[in-house]
Amino acid sequence: MATEEEPRTAEINAALWGARAEDWAEVQEQMCRSVFVAAFERARLRPGAHVLIMTWGTPEGMEAASLLAALRPLLPSPPPGTPGPFALSGEGAIRVFAEGAGLKPIEVFDVDSPWRYPDLQTALRGLRSSGVAVRAIENSTEEEVNDAHARALVPFRQTDGSYRVGATFRCLLAAA
Repeated sequence: MATEEEPRTAEINAALWGARAEDWAEVQEQMCRSVFVAAFERARLRPGAHVLIMTWGTPEGMEAASLLAALRPLLPSPPPGTPGPFALSGEGAIRVFAEGAGLKPIEVFDVDSPWRYPDLQTALRGLRSSGVAVRAIENSTEEEVNDAHARALVPFRQTDGSYRVGATFRCLLAAA
């Protein structure tokens, strides 16, 4: 008896994260540059090195969590036991995850990487480019997602009309 194979996580996430890849690359990706630079410097990379950088937002240093929380009502209910966005942020959990993938953890460290947007429209463009936002749009509307993000961004508005959201990422350096 032939059975239909369920979609794999990679296929699902590729569609979600790829839906607005250009917006992610032009806006949101720039917010994470300091994380990659810090990891490369910490690893003392040489030409030809193979690199895998794993990062997680830390609940202690991620004001941006409020932006994710704003989307929660617009998302389908997750099955019981589904990890939240910070499930792997503890150092022990990160090390266990890496070891399970056959890697030898070397160092776990945090990097501050605040998200800065020149105006509300740029912030909304960047934020709705995430896979989480794309899923929320699929389950509601783009207008509802923009409204949720705009409300969540209010505390982060600067006097010049820009937005600054604090974010800290936990990084793992590991060897194969």
